[in-house]
Amino acid sequence: MIIITHVQDAIGRIQLNSPTTLNALNLEMGKQISTILHTWESNPHIKVVIIESLVEKAFSVGIDIKEFATNNTTHYRRNFLDIWTSITTFSKPIIMSINGYAFGGGLELALMGDILIASDSAVFAQPELSVGTIPGMGATQRLPRRIGRYRANDMILTGRRIDAHTACSWGLVSQVVPQDRLHQTVTDTANRIAAKSLPTLIKAKTALQLADEQPLTQGLAYEQDLFLSTFDLDDQQEGFQAFLQKRPPVFKDR
Repeated sequence: MIIITHVQDAIGRIQLNSPTTLNALNLEMGKQISTILHTWESNPHIKVVIIESLVEKAFSVGIDIKEFATNNTTHYRRNFLDIWTSITTFSKPIIMSINGYAFGGGLELALMGDILIASDSAVFAQPELSVGTIPGMGATQRLPRRIGRYRANDMILTGRRIDAHTACSWGLVSQVVPQDRLHQTVTDTANRIAAKSLPTLIKAKTALQLADEQPLTQGLAYEQDLFLSTFDLDDQQEGFQAFLQKRPPVFKDR
């Protein structure tokens, strides 16, 4: 199976499992992930999703070039891009757990996440120009917003590889941990998120995504609207009461 899923408590895991291709991204893999996320979108018990690799050497080395070369139509390529980029429409937080190679479309997949945590073995690159094309799953737009235009220019125009610690210092990932601690660190982060109220998680993610898409004035106005809307939630009342009573909140996700 190229995709394996697990659900435990409020955490859903999507595991990439194609060792022979180092998790090269193909259409079938994208369809499976899209279907899973569509199902989990409406599952009120799942609050956060982890996307990770079961392949020791790689998170993903990018698009499956063999499949792309044998499907030489614009329709196939557009369908491929639409399916993979649909991940960004998922309303709940996604944590990307990155080990080994995250190249090309693999890095672009990671950039669709909300939190990126890398092992110290992770290596990042956008090598598309070396095979006569350019990034097509978001790197020319998302990467400059994460690490700055000139560093993104360097990575994309040269294909230069960067290690995990450089990626962290540039702001590409939030933290770097030893390989043997990656799973636990990601799980701990997911548990911290899962302890929150689902409606507020969705509102917070929506506001954060707008930071990439709207001018500051519009983004601040939208944030205020979302903030005020939380006061219609039972969970907001519970959160305030729990704080005043010096106890942990018990959220009902409503």
